[in-house]
Amino acid sequence: MTLVAQISDPHICRRGELLYGIVDSATALRRAVSTVNALNPQPDLVIVSGDLANDGAAEAYDHLIEILDELHRPWLAIPGNHDVPEVAAEVLVNHCFSQDDGGWGPCSGVVDLDGVRIIGLNSVCEGEPSGVLDPRDLEATAVALAGRGDRIAVVVVHHPPVALGLAAMDAMRLDDASARRLGDLVDDHAVDTVLVGHVHRASATGWRGSLLLSCPSPAFSIAMDLDPATPLTVSDEPAAILVHRFIDGVHTAHVHAVGERLSIAVNY
Repeated sequence: MTLVAQISDPHICRRGELLYGIVDSATALRRAVSTVNALNPQPDLVIVSGDLANDGAAEAYDHLIEILDELHRPWLAIPGNHDVPEVAAEVLVNHCFSQDDGGWGPCSGVVDLDGVRIIGLNSVCEGEPSGVLDPRDLEATAVALAGRGDRIAVVVVHHPPVALGLAAMDAMRLDDASARRLGDLVDDHAVDTVLVGHVHRASATGWRGSLLLSCPSPAFSIAMDLDPATPLTVSDEPAAILVHRFIDGVHTAHVHAVGERLSIAVNY
């Protein structure tokens, strides 16, 4: 069995600052870290799927590392639209997906676990909230997928490649050309799952023969309102992470609430 925990969109600020002057995103991330550390068994890897630092400042990434290094297990991160990939690549050098000899762009790469190959892709489009994929990364992805052997293939990218029904967030998804090219790779190489962040809530979508899963954020949630006229709205839903279980070629994802909870053994 291989376990991967996914945290997304922590939006960490410089030490002593609140997110938008309201949200203590650092404390929220610490709660998520404590929740991961309480998992039994422990995950083999923790993935952070973008919007790591709210304004891309080096000081904010230092703050992020300080918090995430409290994890008991290794962690890797990809950037989101609030990040600056060049800064992230420099500061998070020990926490980027492997780029050795793969032709990858900044903050993209691949990691192998027992029975699973995970490809992390940088989808940041400088100055834009929407996303775009580097052609170098798409070419490297094709090679990584073709050479994975019998491993399950998982792609992690911050921006969803398809509309999920939340109009304000759908307007900031991956650009159509990148989504088509990624979708062709997902389809051609039988990718099991595409993991995304960005939308600040959990959802599941069938896409190009794969399962597209979005991850909640510990910082804040986006309201689940499917009215196309609804503006971007924040909700007070409980924070959560995703826990991915891979065994015998089967992937199961659990939405796991952040925080302490009562556990009672019962006969059922």
